[in-house]
Amino acid sequence: MSRRARVVRDTPDTLAQLESRTALAAAGAFDLHYRLRPRLRGLAVELLASRRGIALDSEPEPARRLLGEVTWGLVREDRPPPEDRLARGIAIRDLAGVVESLENV
Repeated sequence: MSRRARVVRDTPDTLAQLESRTALAAAGAFDLHYRLRPRLRGLAVELLASRRGIALDSEPEPARRLLGEVTWGLVREDRPPPEDRLARGIAIRDLAGVVESLENV
């Protein structure tokens, strides 16, 4: 082994789960709706409440304005499940926009 010891980093279980859900959500509509969406929705609920005093479900218009259309469409309470469970999920570029909109709340 070289002078510089190799550092093995274990990924925390929660991060590994989130990475897996994200990859699956990009690949398929089912995984986006049933695996990643609940996590993103929970984040949106918490961030809107703690940073802006807005309740996602009972104050939809202010929440929608703050989140933007793509994020709102993903986290809104009445989002229907996908008709085609095997359809493509969310594009990585769109998912990056969702993350950015949540960061900006």
